[in-house]
Parts: sequence; C-alpha cells; structure tokens
Amino acid sequence: LLRKSVVFPTTSYSLKDIGKYLGFRWRDVGSAKDSIVLYLDYLKGNPQSLEKIVQYNEDDCLALKRVKDFLVWGT
Repeated sequence: LLRKSVVFPTTSYSLKDIGKYLGFRWRDVGSAKDSIVLYLDYLKGNPQSLEKIVQYNEDDCLALKRVKDFLVWGT
C-alpha cells in the first residue's frame, strides 16, 4: 500500500519540513517549545493560549495526513 522508499529533498525529515515540501501551510508556525510556553501560560489562566495549542496540534494532524496521503496515493 505504501511506496517502498521515499527520499524528500529537505534538510530534515521533520513533519514541518516534509509538510512544507508537500505544500502544507501552518496557520501560525510555532515549535514544540512554543507549545510548552503556551501551555504554561494557559495554566496561569490565559484561555487564549489553549486555543492556540489546539490550532497548533490540529495543523500538525492535517500535515501528517498530507504526508500519509502522499505516501499512499502519491498526491
């Protein structure tokens, strides 16, 4: 079902690098470190931080689906 092998012309095999290569665009590119800071801010009582964390995670899930679709279907 999957391709036997794939080599992406990216500097790393991180989700963000491969996702960008496949045309995915994050709404607000952040890093895992940024999400930790947002979580700590949320624990201090900032509800807007939770919404940003959810958006960050949702974008990662959508990017992973784009990578999976490419590996399965080649699109």
